[in-house]
Amino acid sequence: KVALVKIDVEGAEVQVLRGLVPFLRRHRPSKVVVEVTPRFLAAYGSSRAELYDLMAQLGFEPQVNSDEPQYDELFRLPSVERSDG
Repeated sequence: KVALVKIDVEGAEVQVLRGLVPFLRRHRPSKVVVEVTPRFLAAYGSSRAELYDLMAQLGFEPQVNSDEPQYDELFRLPSVERSDG
C-alpha cells in the first residue's frame, strides 16, 4: 500500500499531479506532500488555487494552507485514520 507521495518539481506540481490522477485514484495514499511556490507554479502556467482545486477534486484536504512564499503542503484523505502519523 502506498502511504505517502512527495512532489517537489520546481513549479510543475500541477502537471505532475494531473499525470498521477489515475495512480492517486487507484492507490489512495493517505498523504500527499506538495511543495507550493506560487511564482514557480506561475512559470508553468498554473497557480496555487489550481493545485488546491485539483487536490479537492481527488478528495484530499489541505492541512497547512500557508501564505508563505514557499512551503510544503500536506494533503490528507479525510477518511484515512489519523493514527498513521
